[in-house]
Amino acid sequence: DLRDGVRYALRHPAIRRILLMVPVIGLAGFAHSILAPVFAEKIFHGDARTLGFLMSATGVGALIAGVSLSLRTAPTGLERIVTLGAAVGGAGLVGIALAPSFAWAFPCFAAAGSGGVLVMASSNTLLQSAVDHDKRGRVMSLFSMGQSLFPIGCLLTGAAASAFGAPIAVAVSGTICLIAAGVFIRGQAGVVTAVSATP
Repeated sequence: DLRDGVRYALRHPAIRRILLMVPVIGLAGFAHSILAPVFAEKIFHGDARTLGFLMSATGVGALIAGVSLSLRTAPTGLERIVTLGAAVGGAGLVGIALAPSFAWAFPCFAAAGSGGVLVMASSNTLLQSAVDHDKRGRVMSLFSMGQSLFPIGCLLTGAAASAFGAPIAVAVSGTICLIAAGVFIRGQAGVVTAVSATP
């Protein structure tokens, strides 16, 4: 049964694209939260209050994204939100890496925070809307496995920051998210078709 579920996911381009996007964002899309203490102390020469403001900015962005998604009444158009989330999150990460000041970094942290929520929540809804009913549990288990790569992303981000510095590590993560957005947008038509065909 498990093998059948994996084959089903791999055979459907729309589902496959979503299941590939999620682990990429899990690995690279949350570098800002991992390295926020480094930016607060080493880059912006602040203290615990500075870190609190940066993490609060992340929360504000996530809250705005969550509220905006809760106002939607149908899955139609969520494929564009997935792309938008990856692009906004990636741009936010690159902005953090290039931030000349704390004031510049604050909205960038908010953008990065909103991007992760937009991708994960929209992908969840798209998958549950597109898959066949008898395959939903198995496909969603693959989705959960993709999300669970976040700890590995923490390890890789920390290693990159140790080797090359926090700004470079965050910039690379942001670039990966932007590339993922570009790849995903090419398959949007397939996602739309899959969702539209679901009764």
